[in-house]
Order: sequence, then C-alpha cells, then structure tokens
Amino acid sequence: MTTIRLIVLFFACLGIGRHGLAQHPPLKQIDSLEAVLPSLQGTARIKCLNDLSEEYWWPPKVVPDSISKWADLAIAESQKINYAHGITTSYMHLGVSEIYRKNFVKAEFYLRYALAAYEREHDERGIAWANLWLGQALYSGNKFDSSIACFDKSLPYLKKSNDWEGEGKAKAWLGFLYAATGNYDSSFNYCYSSLGIREKMSDHVCVAAALSNMGRLYMVAGDAEDALDYYQQSLRYAKVHGIDLVAANWNYLDEPVGIVYRLLHHTDSSIYYLEYALKLDPTNTITKVSLGETYLSQKKYAEALPIFLEPMDRFRSGKDEWDLMRVLHDAAQTLEGQNDHKNALVYSGEALMIAKTGNVKQAVMAEYALLATIYKNLRMIDSAYAYQQLFVTLKDSIQNSRFLWRLNNYKIQSDYARKVNQIAVLDQENRLKEENLQRETLAKWIFAACCLTLLALGYFLYRNLTLKRKNEKLAYVQKTTQLEMKVLRAQMNPHFIFNSLNSVNKFILESEKSKASEYLVKFSKLMRLILQNSQVPLIPMETELQSLRLYLELESLRFNYYFDYKISVSSDLEIESAKVPPLLLQPYVENAIWHGLMQKPAKGKLDIEITNEKKHVYIKICDDGVGREKSAKIRRSSDELHKSMGLQITAERIALLDSLTRESSFVNILDLVDSNGEPAGTEVTIKIPLIYD
Repeated sequence: MTTIRLIVLFFACLGIGRHGLAQHPPLKQIDSLEAVLPSLQGTARIKCLNDLSEEYWWPPKVVPDSISKWADLAIAESQKINYAHGITTSYMHLGVSEIYRKNFVKAEFYLRYALAAYEREHDERGIAWANLWLGQALYSGNKFDSSIACFDKSLPYLKKSNDWEGEGKAKAWLGFLYAATGNYDSSFNYCYSSLGIREKMSDHVCVAAALSNMGRLYMVAGDAEDALDYYQQSLRYAKVHGIDLVAANWNYLDEPVGIVYRLLHHTDSSIYYLEYALKLDPTNTITKVSLGETYLSQKKYAEALPIFLEPMDRFRSGKDEWDLMRVLHDAAQTLEGQNDHKNALVYSGEALMIAKTGNVKQAVMAEYALLATIYKNLRMIDSAYAYQQLFVTLKDSIQNSRFLWRLNNYKIQSDYARKVNQIAVLDQENRLKEENLQRETLAKWIFAACCLTLLALGYFLYRNLTLKRKNEKLAYVQKTTQLEMKVLRAQMNPHFIFNSLNSVNKFILESEKSKASEYLVKFSKLMRLILQNSQVPLIPMETELQSLRLYLELESLRFNYYFDYKISVSSDLEIESAKVPPLLLQPYVENAIWHGLMQKPAKGKLDIEITNEKKHVYIKICDDGVGREKSAKIRRSSDELHKSMGLQITAERIALLDSLTRESSFVNILDLVDSNGEPAGTEVTIKIPLIYD
C-alpha cells in the first residue's frame, strides 16, 4: 500500500465514524405519548415529557430541536415541584441535542451535570447512559482516552441490567475508537459483539448500522474490498427489511460506499453515491466534506477548497476537534496542490497539533508526510528530512499492526471456511440418507398398491415403472457428470493456488513489505472466493468476473503493472443470474499473461470481451503478446516444455458441460498477425451454453 493511499485511507475513515453509532430500541408511539400527556400531572407528566424528548434522538430520524423542546418543558415542570430527578434526565437530553448540533462544549457541560446528579442519586441506568453520551461528546474533542473510559464505565451497569440497546451502542463506539487508535484486535471484537447483540434484538436499523461499522473497521485496516462488501450487505439488509432511508434523511449507508469507491479509484461511482447521500440529508456537512475529498482526488482544487474552509470556524467554536482536524488536513492538501505552500504549512501545522493532543497516530503520520512534502517544496531540506524520518518510523509501526491483524483475521476466516465446508458435507450426507429413505418408502407404497390393483391397473403400472427407470437412468448419468466436474474442480483449485502462492513468495523474497501486505489482502479475498465457489458446479458470472478481476490485479501487481487489461461485458447479458463453471476463464488469461505478454519487451495489453448470442455466451480473450510460435521457441530454449494442466483441465470441464446441458461448446485459438505478416498476439474464443437460474 502506498504512502498516499495510507493517508487518504485514514482521513476517509474520519468521516464515517460518528453517524449511526447511536442506535435505537423499539420506538414508542409518539402520538400516543402526546395524546396521554394532557391527562397527566406531577412526576408522571414530567416522565412523559422526557420520554417524548428521548423518542427524537434515535436514528434513522433524529430531530435535535424536538429533543430540546420537550426537555425544556420537562425542566420547567420539574422546577415547579422541585423534582430533581426530572431535571437531571432533562439535562442529559439537552446534552444529546447539543451533540447532534455539534455544540460539544455545551454537550459536555449538560452531560457532566447529569452524570454527577445520577451518581448522587445512585441511579445505575442514568449513570450508564450519561457515560455513553459523554463518551461520544469527548470523542469529538479528540479526547480518546477519556472517551474510552466513559464507555468502559458504562458497560458493567448495562450488562447488569440486561440493557442490550446500551451495550450494543457502547461496544459499537469502542470498536470505532480502538480502530482509530490502531488497536485492531479490540476493535474487531467489539464491532463483532455489537453486531451479534443487534441481530439478537432483531433491531433492523441497528443491524444495518452494525454491518456498516464492520465495513469501517476493514477500511481502517486497509482492506477496501471487504469494506465495500460489508457496506453493500448493509444497504441490501436495509432494503430487505423496509428501512426507508429517503423518508428518514439517513445517509449513513450510502456515504461510506462513496468513500470506499474513492479509495478504489472509482471516482465516478464515488460522486454518484455521495451526491445521493446529500439528497437524503442536504445539510450534512460531513457528507459535503467527503464529496470535497473526492474532488481533491480528481485534482479539482478550486471546487474542493471552499468545501473544506466553510465549516472550519464552526468546528472551532463548537470544539469539534475531530472534524476540524480532518478539514484542516484536506485544506492543507488542496493548497499544496495549488502550490500555496505557506498557507498549506499553517493548516497542516494546526492539524498536527490536534492529532498529537488526541494521540491519533494515523492522523499524526498523515501530517508528518504532508509537512515533509511542504518543506521540500519550500526548499527547507533539513525540516523536510526530519518530518520524513518521523513519518517512516510511525508508518512502519502502524503497518506492522495492520499486517499482524490481517494475518490473524485471515486465519480466523480460513478456520471458519473449513468449518462451513465440514457442515456442508454433513448436510449433504444427511440429505442423501433422507432421499434414500424416501425412495424406500415410495417403493414400499408402490409395491403395496401393485398388490391391490395388479389385475385392474397392470398396464398402467408397467408404463409408469418403465418411465421411472428411464428417469433414474438419466438422473444417474447427470449425477455422474456432476461428480466428474467436481473432481476436475478439485484438481483445478490446487493448480491455481500453487501459482498464486508463487507470486506471494516472490514479494517475500524481495522484502517488499507494503506490496506484500497489499498482495496478501487481495490474495485472502481471492482464496475466500475460491473456497466458496468450489462447493457448487455453477456460479453467477458476476462472481466469476469478480474472481478474475482479483487475479488480474494480483498478476498486474506482481509484474509491476507490465500490462494493461480491460473486461467488457455486453449490456444485454444478465451477469447476476447467468451461470458458468467456477475458474473457467483464469487458465486462458494466465496463459495469455505468462506465455504471451510477459515474453514481450514492451508493455502489453489484454482485452476480455463477453457477449451473448441466442442461447450461448461467447468469451473472447485477446492479447498482443509474442504469439504461440515464438512462445513455444522460448520455452524450448529454456527447457520449459510442460503442458499447461490448467488449460487441459478446463477443456475437459467444457466437454463435460456439453454432456450436462446437451448444448454445443468449443474453444478456438487464433494466431494474430500484423500488416507485415508478423505474429501480433493470440485470440482465444470460448463458446459455452447460456445457463440461467
């Protein structure tokens, strides 16, 4: 992972830590509370007012003005009868309203008042929730240690009272805070525990938010692909369970998808999701900042800079140092891009001071790198060198921590995949036993029926038994074909894994730490896909293309981007439902890279085009390499004469696919030549049946 990507990654994650971490229990009916309010008096009336205030602080629809409106009324009623507990609860609610308004100084004042009063009253629920909200307010002031202490203090009270809502909220925040400070193991444990609590509660809004929190953790740890997977799971979950994000103006699920697309350099997709998030919540300053960061990645400095400068004074006055640190860094980067080095130095220096105060190591590292660049451009070489050394030292520490976490997490995922495979085998055996039992029962029933109606229905039974034998024979042939394909896939996967591990070994031997880390993330993703896909004879073409893209990224990284590639899919081909055998294309793509493009002295190009015609899919793999004849000569001269096992196995799999579907397939290899008749590459055309669900 490059230095720039590390820095962009951290500041991208600043924008997705706050929203949605305050999650909600089953809501009471606001209309019912308002209806009963006029009939209440004394403490019962005050409790109803505070209940109404609380109803407005839970996402997806948070209304700060309504929180404070009902809390102010509760304070006025409490003062009339000198009801201390009512005042304390109302003060906590006022603190929550100021958090959502980003007035963190006021929020801390109200919440510390409420916490002290609850402690005097020995109100354990009040102590727990005042600590929860105080921890959130302290986080925004970059007081991470104090924030963690508040959440830790709340947990024993919440567990004692079986308050799953509060426990889920506290663990979600602890997951975020530990990720921000580089403690990925603790972060993963808290995020995973929070997700489990939400699922146990069947709280759909919170499950969607918890899935998004898991995505944020993977993003902080440098795994943007898995982060995107969790974010998309979150969006699908919200859609399936009827969460109306538009009506709620809740953009927490769309904004991080836009951020991760920026990290993957898909800026058009990033802008699409961020602009949609702004439609959901047009006043959301942080979403605007995220959009400005995408403009910055496109070097649209004139569009980005006003977005970063506009909220600075508001963040300063509200002591929102977390978001202030972010926009200061963004503004410094933008000014540096405009060659305004002196002003960039001012903003970056202020951001560094905030980061050091909060001990936010990733932000400190980012500012060290930016200051080194600024001083270099100001020709202050000694200062540039000093900051570069500080950056390298801190970067190695953070990368090592991320790398160890990924290795440990990869082991957990591998163990989990192995258990899933074992369970799948047991399930298959049980299904076969059940099928055999059903066949035996059916045979006995048929035999008894035959005995009773032999004379009257002889011809009818004879005809049905004949058809049954034909169907069983056909099912047997089909089952045999599927088992043969399964055996070939079992041979195919070790072949592919062997080649991939050779690539990992190269980076290890060359001691390229950052490339090894990036390679391992992609390789672990690909391994997981292979494990999943190996359990079924056919997979969606979309999944096959996802595996192929990962393989191409790995090979491109390994060969130092020595070739370009492009995958084109016909717009009328439904790749989500069209089915293909797993790892069908990879052997031909591998052959084109290793024996065509890598033998070429200049940078090569690989084009993969997928179209459909009538009942078939046509896949064309074209490279501009040295061609088969010259490649064969090179291999003969280097004693590299073994036949590709991958191509042989894939050809056999395509032949078996013919027998399974009774549709014709073929593989045609064409040698390309240029205008002078010289070899100009190879074109492989694969025709397979079009299979849908």
